[in-house]
Amino acid sequence: MGRKVKVSESGSSTSVSCPEVALVEEAVAAGEANGGRTLQAPQDTPPYGRRAVMLDSEGNRIALHSP
Repeated sequence: MGRKVKVSESGSSTSVSCPEVALVEEAVAAGEANGGRTLQAPQDTPPYGRRAVMLDSEGNRIALHSP
């Protein structure tokens, strides 16, 4: 049997690229509407674009990025 991994707020993140700046905010809104929770609100991360970090409805940590 494989090793069981427990998802958590402090665990590793899955990164998702959002090709447009507005999509980070839209992705956060959609995640919250479906049971997710925002850990870091969308913010500028010069010179890299915008970033937000969420937990999805199952507790997986997701980092959202835009250019």
